[in-house]
Amino acid sequence: MPLTLTDAAQLSQDMLVRGVVETIVEESAVLRYLPFIQIVGNSLRYNQEVSLGSVDFYGVGDTWTESAMTTDEKTAQLASLGGDADVDAFLQQPYSTPNDLRALVIAAKAKALAHAFNDTFFNGDAVAGPLQFDGLTHLAVGPRTVSQRVE
Repeated sequence: MPLTLTDAAQLSQDMLVRGVVETIVEESAVLRYLPFIQIVGNSLRYNQEVSLGSVDFYGVGDTWTESAMTTDEKTAQLASLGGDADVDAFLQQPYSTPNDLRALVIAAKAKALAHAFNDTFFNGDAVAGPLQFDGLTHLAVGPRTVSQRVE
């Protein structure tokens, strides 16, 4: 079974990385359950079912008709999602511990990342936003033409 994001957080030795991953997992129910696999290269090829083939009821001695499934090879480009979480040194001075402000800023950025991933996971459109990936809404409707994608 592939490693999940929750598993990765538990294995992380860096407390900052562990905290960021845990925040993302808490904010994204989708990422909590998705398995992660290592991909070599910049894309992933997979087969999408076009048709499953047909089935029917048959009587004794009937001739069965053959019907095989058909697939279409798809390619998903990898995408990077992230943001910069800078904290001004002047702003850290009034805080009793500078890590408090830094932790707040990083936690907010991790939450924003989780929310952006959730939205893209369902509604992503690689034509409208070429740096993102297609979400389930687009993948579930099957092949589209460019005119169907652009609103």
